[in-house]
Amino acid sequence: MGGRGSGGGRGGGGSSARLHDETTENLINRLENNLDYINQKLKDNPTPKKEQRLKDDAAEIKYQIEYYKKSDKIKYINEHGGSDIDITDSYSSKEIDKMYRQVRNGKKMKKVGYEWVVDHNS
Repeated sequence: MGGRGSGGGRGGGGSSARLHDETTENLINRLENNLDYINQKLKDNPTPKKEQRLKDDAAEIKYQIEYYKKSDKIKYINEHGGSDIDITDSYSSKEIDKMYRQVRNGKKMKKVGYEWVVDHNS
């Protein structure tokens, strides 16, 4: 059988092949469930070595959750705000949240220099 993070047993594929068909909301829910499971295991007084591994796993899951939430918001901003923001652009989560709220309120985006900003005249 596959080890940690291998995505399944002998045939490979397992759950990792299914990720592409999964909605972001379902993926985030699954990650949050995994995080809850890890937090419960941390409460059960594991050994120090196991505790560090669980904390590392929890940190990775938290990062993945934030990444998928941020990528969903950027996708919405691009589709409805007329921008071309990439997930690798150096916008903070706070900036993305602000742009997302403005676009949800009907504003469009415009490019000023190298950055995308909310067009308050739209």
